[in-house]
Amino acid sequence: GIRTILSLNAAREMIEKFKSATQNAYDEAVKVLKLIGLANGLLMGSMLLAYIVLVLYGSYLLYDNVIKTGCDPSGALGTPCTPDASDVFGALLGITFAASVLPQ
Repeated sequence: GIRTILSLNAAREMIEKFKSATQNAYDEAVKVLKLIGLANGLLMGSMLLAYIVLVLYGSYLLYDNVIKTGCDPSGALGTPCTPDASDVFGALLGITFAASVLPQ
């Protein structure tokens, strides 16, 4: 054990071997974690992109309908729009729940 290493004056050599071995293990672990982080970031980014596209397209449909027909997007005061604000929000929630169970 340690007495043999100390008696042979090999302490520095053993410290260097230990540093080398732990550095290799660290480098391999970090390499995997970088890939996991990239995949996680791409997944989050794709979800955000889907939300942006859905909200912008739904808002455009709603705005276009209000301009053309004069409907009420809230549905409280006059003729309700089709699609209305709750349809856009419902589609957003539907995509969220579908995407959460997709990997299973």
